[in-house]
Amino acid sequence: MTNDLYWSEPVEPLLSTLPAPLKPHLLDTTSLTARVRELAGGEVSVALLQHEVAGPTTEEAAQLGIAADSEVLLRDIHLFGGPVSNAPWVFAHTVIPKGTLTGEGERLGRLGNKPLGEALFADPGICRSNLQLARLLPKHALYAAAVNGLVNKPASIWGRRSQFHLSAGGSLLVAEFFLPAHPACSS
Repeated sequence: MTNDLYWSEPVEPLLSTLPAPLKPHLLDTTSLTARVRELAGGEVSVALLQHEVAGPTTEEAAQLGIAADSEVLLRDIHLFGGPVSNAPWVFAHTVIPKGTLTGEGERLGRLGNKPLGEALFADPGICRSNLQLARLLPKHALYAAAVNGLVNKPASIWGRRSQFHLSAGGSLLVAEFFLPAHPACSS
């Protein structure tokens, strides 16, 4: 298994390979939590899969501009359109450097089963970087976490990520992968 994914800017020829129903969701720069809430008729739920201090991958550390041996908070969740008893729609992997978890960023380490997107997009001082896209395959380490609990495991999962910069300093990296139960994947 490999830890690092190849992330790419959303340009050709990559754009031509994206599944048509999923393309607008991958390229949308608004809150994914809000979009899932809208598609689900108002209800979203979060299942916390991982919330621990660990090391980032080499690529994540480079993207965040931190040392490869830095400690970060890793937060993996399944986001559901509806109650947790349904199949998850999205797998999200968040990497938060320990330095970001101070001051205004301290609240990001205590979200529990609350959606991160709601906290980020409620703060007008947060700036989001450009989106990057990747296709998650079974050979990648995140794949097992993403498909955890799924009856039918997909051959691959498309995702997007971006870096969020807090107004008081610090940043975090959020990757979101669309699972088979998401309406755009099942159409």
